[in-house]
Amino acid sequence: MDESMNDDVSYDSVNITIDDESTTEVLILPDSNEESEKVQSTPAAQINGFGTQEPLIGGGSPIFRVPAHVRGVEMGAYTPKIVRIGPFYQNDQPNLRAFESQKKRFLARLQTRMNSKVLENAMKEMEEKTRKWYVEDFEGMKSDDFVQMMLLDGCFIVELLRLYTMKTSQGNDQEALKEPILKTRWMVPNICRDLLLLENQIPMFVLQKIYDITAIFDNEATDPLNKLALRFFQPLRPGKDKLEEHVLNTIEKQKHPHLLALFHSTFHNSQGNPNASVQTPKCSCLKSDNLSKYEKIPGKGWVHNAKTLTYAGVQFERKSGNFLDIEYKNKKLKIPTLFIDEGTSTLLRKLIAYEQSDGSATPYFSSCCFLG
Repeated sequence: MDESMNDDVSYDSVNITIDDESTTEVLILPDSNEESEKVQSTPAAQINGFGTQEPLIGGGSPIFRVPAHVRGVEMGAYTPKIVRIGPFYQNDQPNLRAFESQKKRFLARLQTRMNSKVLENAMKEMEEKTRKWYVEDFEGMKSDDFVQMMLLDGCFIVELLRLYTMKTSQGNDQEALKEPILKTRWMVPNICRDLLLLENQIPMFVLQKIYDITAIFDNEATDPLNKLALRFFQPLRPGKDKLEEHVLNTIEKQKHPHLLALFHSTFHNSQGNPNASVQTPKCSCLKSDNLSKYEKIPGKGWVHNAKTLTYAGVQFERKSGNFLDIEYKNKKLKIPTLFIDEGTSTLLRKLIAYEQSDGSATPYFSSCCFLG
């Protein structure tokens, strides 16, 4: 306490408990006209009128809002342009509402092959679990409306993936060839981009349930849902490299919270695999006897630009494959080609938004863009 304060003024202190865990002593300054009021222990969530609302980050909810510091860089990169999925954009712009008729058409076609009540009942059983999958509770959204959203959005995605696979793998399937969405060249890439937005996700277990139920009624031997989804998103991969079959077979057995996480899981370096829990050391190109010297270098870990590396004697070679598959050997740095088009920046922002929200995601793209 500052000794210059008036000694005639008395001060009280109270202990305030924050979130029932930490306790701190707070000095209470008396009012000049009234006696100091007793301060009650107040949970942090109730300060400033927030009530007991859950925090916007954490709590185990896999589907987040885009962080404000990320969204602020480019607002339009994180909102859907054609199709809305999930509860975040239910009351949004007219162009998103216009596409709802297309989703209803997909649902109606699917319902002609099966009893629609089967799917609806399955969605009702998963409603509570699905609500918990989002960082917001959406208490203002009625149960029937939430279930219908799950049914409409989930069936649209599953049916779209099925038709896309039929068109690309079989080539002569009449149902797929006649589908207006697949016939319109600009439509599929834009829908594809919308389905990879962080706030435009629906839990993967909802899609899987719909896929499993419809597969029974279709009585067809089809690939797993993960593989169908990755083939659909294949054209958006930054390196334009085709996913190898063994990678698809590995990823199809994994569980992911949503489609964006599934897509992100396909990026890894060749020195490991998508399931590897131990990351390849950043300094693996150095001999062990040089590591101790490297650790003492100021600013270790920073990558010099190409001009500086060339001046130092490093040679660059182009290679094909995963654009994260960078190899350094015998003073040669082999780097895959990264194709840049009008959608690259937006796609990278989507992946960064996911990495910034999910602590379990390896920050490949956050690191690359930071270095850039």
